[in-house]
Amino acid sequence: AMNKLRTKQTGLAVIEFTIVSSVLLLVLFSIMDAGRYMYTAQILNDITRKTARMAAVCKVEDKNSMTTLSTITSHAPSQFSVAANLTIDYIGLDGQSVPTPASNYSAIVFVRATVSNVAYQSFSLLSIFTSSNAFPDFVTEVPVESLGVLKPTKNRNESTTDC
Repeated sequence: AMNKLRTKQTGLAVIEFTIVSSVLLLVLFSIMDAGRYMYTAQILNDITRKTARMAAVCKVEDKNSMTTLSTITSHAPSQFSVAANLTIDYIGLDGQSVPTPASNYSAIVFVRATVSNVAYQSFSLLSIFTSSNAFPDFVTEVPVESLGVLKPTKNRNESTTDC
Protein backbone atom coordinates (compact mmCIF):
# COMPACT_ATOMS: atom_id res chain seq x y z
CA ALA A 1 0.00 0.00 0.00
CA MET A 2 2.87 2.33 0.82
CA ASN A 3 4.62 1.70 -2.54
CA LYS A 4 1.44 2.53 -4.44
CA LEU A 5 1.19 5.85 -2.62
CA ARG A 6 4.84 6.73 -3.50
CA THR A 7 4.25 5.94 -7.17
CA LYS A 8 1.22 8.24 -7.23
CA GLN A 9 3.22 11.02 -5.51
CA THR A 10 6.03 10.76 -8.09
CA GLY A 11 3.56 11.10 -10.93
CA LEU A 12 1.95 14.07 -9.24
CA ALA A 13 5.33 15.82 -8.85
CA VAL A 14 6.02 15.48 -12.58
CA ILE A 15 2.64 17.00 -13.41
CA GLU A 16 3.15 19.86 -10.94
CA PHE A 17 6.63 20.54 -12.33
CA THR A 18 5.26 20.60 -15.89
CA ILE A 19 2.54 23.10 -15.02
CA VAL A 20 4.79 25.39 -12.96
CA SER A 21 7.68 25.32 -15.45
CA SER A 22 5.34 26.05 -18.37
CA VAL A 23 3.98 29.14 -16.64
CA LEU A 24 7.48 30.32 -15.67
CA LEU A 25 8.80 29.87 -19.21
CA LEU A 26 5.80 31.73 -20.60
CA VAL A 27 6.49 34.64 -18.24
CA LEU A 28 10.23 34.57 -19.03
CA PHE A 29 9.70 34.63 -22.82
CA SER A 30 7.08 37.38 -22.50
CA ILE A 31 9.55 39.53 -20.54
CA MET A 32 12.26 38.93 -23.15
CA ASP A 33 9.83 39.75 -25.96
CA ALA A 34 8.72 42.97 -24.26
CA GLY A 35 12.38 43.97 -23.93
CA ARG A 36 13.00 43.22 -27.60
CA TYR A 37 9.94 45.28 -28.53
CA MET A 38 11.14 48.28 -26.50
CA TYR A 39 14.68 47.99 -27.91
CA THR A 40 13.39 47.92 -31.49
CA ALA A 41 11.09 50.89 -30.80
CA GLN A 42 14.06 52.86 -29.45
CA ILE A 43 16.16 51.99 -32.52
CA LEU A 44 13.39 53.21 -34.84
CA ASN A 45 13.07 56.43 -32.84
CA ASP A 46 16.84 56.90 -33.05
CA ILE A 47 16.72 56.47 -36.84
CA THR A 48 14.28 59.40 -37.10
CA ARG A 49 16.48 61.53 -34.82
CA LYS A 50 19.66 60.87 -36.82
CA THR A 51 17.91 61.32 -40.16
CA ALA A 52 16.32 64.63 -39.14
CA ARG A 53 19.68 65.93 -37.92
CA MET A 54 21.41 64.93 -41.15
CA ALA A 55 18.64 66.51 -43.23
CA ALA A 56 18.92 69.76 -41.27
CA VAL A 57 22.64 70.17 -41.98
CA CYS A 58 23.01 68.53 -45.42
CA LYS A 59 21.93 69.73 -48.84
CA VAL A 60 18.33 69.06 -49.81
CA GLU A 61 19.61 67.32 -52.97
CA ASP A 62 21.39 64.75 -50.75
CA LYS A 63 18.09 63.62 -49.23
CA ASN A 64 18.11 60.19 -50.89
CA SER A 65 21.77 59.40 -50.28
CA MET A 66 21.84 60.39 -46.61
CA THR A 67 19.25 57.78 -45.62
CA THR A 68 21.52 54.98 -46.79
CA LEU A 69 24.40 56.00 -44.54
CA SER A 70 25.42 53.18 -42.24
CA THR A 71 25.48 55.55 -39.26
CA ILE A 72 21.72 55.92 -39.60
CA THR A 73 20.61 52.39 -40.47
CA SER A 74 23.34 50.21 -38.93
CA HIS A 75 21.14 48.91 -36.11
CA ALA A 76 17.85 48.91 -38.01
CA PRO A 77 15.65 45.84 -37.52
CA SER A 78 15.50 43.35 -40.38
CA GLN A 79 11.91 44.31 -41.27
CA PHE A 80 12.95 47.98 -41.74
CA SER A 81 13.34 49.33 -45.27
CA VAL A 82 14.55 52.87 -45.99
CA ALA A 83 12.48 53.13 -49.17
CA ALA A 84 9.27 51.84 -47.58
CA ASN A 85 9.49 53.08 -44.00
CA LEU A 86 11.52 56.33 -43.85
CA THR A 87 10.40 59.72 -45.18
CA ILE A 88 12.00 63.16 -44.96
CA ASP A 89 9.87 66.29 -45.32
CA TYR A 90 10.97 69.90 -45.45
CA ILE A 91 8.39 72.00 -43.61
CA GLY A 92 7.50 75.68 -44.01
CA LEU A 93 6.14 78.19 -41.49
CA ASP A 94 2.59 77.03 -42.16
CA GLY A 95 3.45 73.48 -41.05
CA GLN A 96 3.01 72.07 -44.56
CA SER A 97 5.60 70.42 -46.80
CA VAL A 98 7.52 72.88 -48.96
CA PRO A 99 7.00 72.12 -52.65
CA THR A 100 10.29 71.78 -54.52
CA PRO A 101 12.52 72.30 -51.47
CA ALA A 102 15.73 72.10 -53.55
CA SER A 103 14.90 75.42 -55.21
CA ASN A 104 13.09 76.98 -52.26
CA TYR A 105 15.62 76.97 -49.39
CA SER A 106 14.33 80.16 -47.80
CA ALA A 107 10.86 78.69 -47.22
CA ILE A 108 12.18 75.72 -45.22
CA VAL A 109 11.87 76.17 -41.46
CA PHE A 110 11.77 72.62 -40.11
CA VAL A 111 12.87 69.15 -41.18
CA ARG A 112 10.67 66.18 -40.31
CA ALA A 113 11.82 62.56 -40.42
CA THR A 114 9.17 59.87 -40.07
CA VAL A 115 9.41 56.10 -39.67
CA SER A 116 6.08 54.40 -40.36
CA ASN A 117 4.53 51.01 -41.10
CA VAL A 118 7.24 48.89 -39.46
CA ALA A 119 5.89 45.48 -38.55
CA TYR A 120 6.83 43.63 -35.38
CA GLN A 121 6.75 39.86 -35.11
CA SER A 122 6.20 38.73 -31.55
CA PHE A 123 7.30 35.28 -30.42
CA SER A 124 5.30 35.09 -27.17
CA LEU A 125 1.87 35.89 -25.78
CA LEU A 126 2.68 39.57 -26.25
CA SER A 127 1.18 39.19 -29.73
CA ILE A 128 -2.24 38.89 -28.06
CA PHE A 129 -1.88 42.50 -26.90
CA THR A 130 -0.26 43.93 -30.04
CA SER A 131 -0.95 43.74 -33.76
CA SER A 132 1.46 42.68 -36.50
CA ASN A 133 1.98 46.40 -37.22
CA ALA A 134 2.63 47.14 -33.58
CA PHE A 135 4.85 50.17 -33.93
CA PRO A 136 3.29 53.62 -34.12
CA ASP A 137 4.78 56.25 -36.41
CA PHE A 138 7.99 57.74 -35.04
CA VAL A 139 8.43 61.42 -35.92
CA THR A 140 11.30 63.79 -35.20
CA GLU A 141 11.04 67.43 -36.23
CA VAL A 142 14.00 69.79 -35.90
CA PRO A 143 14.63 73.36 -37.00
CA VAL A 144 16.78 73.73 -40.09
CA GLU A 145 20.40 74.68 -39.72
CA SER A 146 22.62 75.20 -42.74
CA LEU A 147 20.91 72.81 -45.18
CA GLY A 148 24.41 72.21 -46.50
CA VAL A 149 24.94 75.80 -47.54
CA LEU A 150 27.72 77.69 -45.79
CA LYS A 151 28.47 81.38 -45.82
CA PRO A 152 31.77 81.95 -47.60
CA THR A 153 34.53 83.38 -45.41
CA LYS A 154 37.97 84.72 -46.16
CA ASN A 155 39.48 81.32 -45.28
CA ARG A 156 36.91 79.22 -47.12
CA ASN A 157 35.81 79.74 -50.69
CA GLU A 158 33.43 76.79 -50.87
CA SER A 159 29.81 77.47 -50.05
CA THR A 160 28.53 73.92 -49.71
CA THR A 161 29.27 71.01 -47.41
CA ASP A 162 29.91 67.39 -48.22
CA CYS A 163 27.53 65.30 -46.18
